[in-house]
Amino acid sequence: MFNVVKYAGAGYLIYLGISGLRSTKFRLKAQDSSPKTQQRTFLIQGFLCNLLNPKTMLFFLSIFSQLIESDNNTFAIGYGVYIAALHCLWFALLSYLLTSTKARHFLERFGQRINQLCGVGLVGFGASLLTA
Repeated sequence: MFNVVKYAGAGYLIYLGISGLRSTKFRLKAQDSSPKTQQRTFLIQGFLCNLLNPKTMLFFLSIFSQLIESDNNTFAIGYGVYIAALHCLWFALLSYLLTSTKARHFLERFGQRINQLCGVGLVGFGASLLTA
């Protein structure tokens, strides 16, 4: 069963890599301003994506289990609020930077090459999984 999952995962990585290699010219849709309902939809979608991401949950559970003692609940709550605030600041900064005019021009100019470079990496990683 392990080998079936391993080969299926490697095949999927190779498929994604080939899709990236075959990518066409990178185009971004221009959206200067969004209606309030659309902004709310994007916010909820991003929040749920991060909340339901199992890697994020496992990462924070591993950190909490190393740093938190059972008799110090104040530290746990403070640390949780600190991490939540850092996440909010990080994603706000990231969304601001990636929607800037310079970033849009950069992505339109080099987006296809970035996709192709990532495609090479995925094909290589998938091939290494097949041979491991």
